[in-house]
Amino acid sequence: MKDLNPITIFITLVIFFTGYFIAPIIYRNNIKLLLIYPIWITKKLNQFLSRKLKFYLIFAIILFFNSSTLFIILISGFVPLLPALLIFWLGINLGISIFHISGKNHYFLVLVNPVAILEIIATTITGNFSIKLSIINLYKTLKVSSPNLASLIDNKTFITALKIFIHYSLPILIIAAIIETVMITLIKRKSERID
Repeated sequence: MKDLNPITIFITLVIFFTGYFIAPIIYRNNIKLLLIYPIWITKKLNQFLSRKLKFYLIFAIILFFNSSTLFIILISGFVPLLPALLIFWLGINLGISIFHISGKNHYFLVLVNPVAILEIIATTITGNFSIKLSIINLYKTLKVSSPNLASLIDNKTFITALKIFIHYSLPILIIAAIIETVMITLIKRKSERID
């Protein structure tokens, strides 16, 4: 995919993982302002998913949450520096959620499961374009022209970024949602047999 820029990919990954790796510190220090949303949404999703739901409904919920989050990150590119903040916040929220559910023993292990890997790839692709759009808008806001800007953005517009989101990020999220739904369904069946 020639539209991916190594600089913006690196920036996206550093921002996301910085948020993810400071999440346990936030959790342990009980920083309530940053804990409210991820703990609340984790509890609500667990309550909702603990019901006897059809496979397709679990899949739809997972896909809706993941794709809407990344779409918000994509359109945030119209506001300079907002994508970086949202990617960082996504890393924090995901980290707090995982730390709340799995604790410190499995916190880093979660990153090597196929769902996490696919979702990180989709986040990186979306973040790449969102940060590019943000840089374009930052330069426009500051009314600065840069000869290096053309090499970074490759004359990409939001429409191109949206096409990339639809053709790459969304299919990756669909695959991740299928795997996650299968895993949730199998875990629920196993726990029902134990009960």
